[in-house]
Amino acid sequence: YQRRVHGYEGRGGGLAIIGCSPYVENNVFISMQCSGVLISAGSNASLKGNRISQCRGGGVLVYGNETKGIIEDNDIHSNEERDIFIYDGAEPYFKGNKIHDGKGYGIVLCMNATGNFEDNTLYGYQEHCILVRDGGNGLFIRNQIDYGDHYGVLIYDNGKSTFQDNLIFGISEEHAFTFRTGGQPSLKGNRYLGKHRLEL
Repeated sequence: YQRRVHGYEGRGGGLAIIGCSPYVENNVFISMQCSGVLISAGSNASLKGNRISQCRGGGVLVYGNETKGIIEDNDIHSNEERDIFIYDGAEPYFKGNKIHDGKGYGIVLCMNATGNFEDNTLYGYQEHCILVRDGGNGLFIRNQIDYGDHYGVLIYDNGKSTFQDNLIFGISEEHAFTFRTGGQPSLKGNRYLGKHRLEL
């Protein structure tokens, strides 16, 4: 159980969770040289109410077969490359997070990783808010995705995923979903609501 730890400008990463299942609540990880939080090697961690921002190696990285985790009600923003990176067979659960204003992508899901993403809010990206490729196959339900003047979701290179009952905001409905080179998504009940900034 790790609560109220403040990490600023660390030379490495903020927190590495390797082969264990801690509960991590109300911590702050800012300006790390590597990732803010790394979860791997079959861990099943719980992260709640943390702030993870401005880290050079990304915000939250989850990877490895049987690596899970519940990541809930966190503020994950302004990290380099991508705010959330899930790969190599990982299968986490993200719920109710604010994911925004990163330097690259919001969520990247690839290399046969899966995962559930429910009730999250994404906005403020110059790249796509969500990128799925290389066999990534997530379930995205009831998220709010505001891509502004840019793009919402990109699925390619045999990426899959189901997008259901999400609210989509942006400059054009044509920019909401982009499929290329073998992308195989399933879209159900999503609503495009025009170029309206979310009240955040």
